[in-house]
Amino acid sequence: LQNPINEALDKKKRTTYSGLAFGLIPFTQISYNLVQVDSTNTDLGIVETQFLGSGGTYKLMGGYSYKYKNFSAGLNLNYIFGNLHYTHKSGAVFVTNSNTNFLNDDYHISGFNYDLGILYDKAIKTKRIDNKIIAQDKLIAGLTFGTKTNYSADIERLYITQNNIATSFHD
Repeated sequence: LQNPINEALDKKKRTTYSGLAFGLIPFTQISYNLVQVDSTNTDLGIVETQFLGSGGTYKLMGGYSYKYKNFSAGLNLNYIFGNLHYTHKSGAVFVTNSNTNFLNDDYHISGFNYDLGILYDKAIKTKRIDNKIIAQDKLIAGLTFGTKTNYSADIERLYITQNNIATSFHD
């Protein structure tokens, strides 16, 4: 098993290194509730429009890297997924026989991308301090390649019109 503790105890310098990483992080987050009140239309009275948004997406990441002497290479894999919910509600307030419209959109999002990279790291000028060689000047050259994320989204849309009928009772 290779780790820094074993390397220090064995007092051997390794020529190869490798690393593995995993993670899950929030990628986007939506949370709003806006209300617009319009009283300029005298025929309808007060019209209230409400906009709601909630949900988010997440990024699941995995990566592997390998180093041999002065050369390094790495690969990162990313999967993005999540749900976004939007609601738009509009209708006249305090008006009988008026309609209230509801529009609900649910988005189920997923996407995948990957990145590849190589790196060359060479010490040009070194200095010895306490029997350790320290690089003062380095030449570092690298190249990366990444794919664009191709997202797919399934959309569920629900549209409802509700008629507001007032009923009165007389004695």
